[in-house]
Amino acid sequence: KTKKKMTRLNSSKIKCKEKRAEVWQKEKHEKKMEKKKERMKRKKETEALGDKAPKPYQRTLENTREVDETIVTGEDEEVLKDEECDEFASYFDGKPPKVLITTAAKPTKVSKMFIRDLLLVLPRYCHYYNRSDFELKKIIGFAKRRKFTAIIMINEDRKEVNSLYFVHLPDGPTFHFRVSNIRPATKSIRKKKRPAAPSELMLNNFTTRLGLRVGRALATIFPQKPDF
Repeated sequence: KTKKKMTRLNSSKIKCKEKRAEVWQKEKHEKKMEKKKERMKRKKETEALGDKAPKPYQRTLENTREVDETIVTGEDEEVLKDEECDEFASYFDGKPPKVLITTAAKPTKVSKMFIRDLLLVLPRYCHYYNRSDFELKKIIGFAKRRKFTAIIMINEDRKEVNSLYFVHLPDGPTFHFRVSNIRPATKSIRKKKRPAAPSELMLNNFTTRLGLRVGRALATIFPQKPDF
């Protein structure tokens, strides 16, 4: 005797809309019941074993992250030598920063409000300049002549701030950061006043070669004398 194999219908291949919806609901219910049976089975096993029951495996960002060969552990001599002669070395020896903040061409009120909030956090030597119709090359030339050490340019799309460019002067490098989930200062309980104490930047988990370089670039716009 031959046994007939039960095959499940693929709801996506059914042309009739009503039949397709019926099959999809049935498949959904079957999957739900299977998961319920597995949960009940695990619960009974846990109750039977008590403290000896194995703990369920929980997937997190830490245990699912792929091993990165560029992670720097401890004091790497090669990295330390690179940092001694990179573009940011002079700032960690006491050179004061001077940052120019501007926007993309034809900014809306959204970008200007974001910059207003940004200036509450950034140190006092960060200055906003209106972009007007000037090209970015002319702005960079202007910033070099005025001894600015970096340029931050805010970009927006469809009246939403979506990214910013960080240009280190005089010869780069240039970084591009995405911006999301902005909470304006107008929705904050605190008053819109720049704090008297200088802002400090916490750089945690910047452990790869690229992360260390990005972290050093961001650190050049904040004071190098932390006061904890």
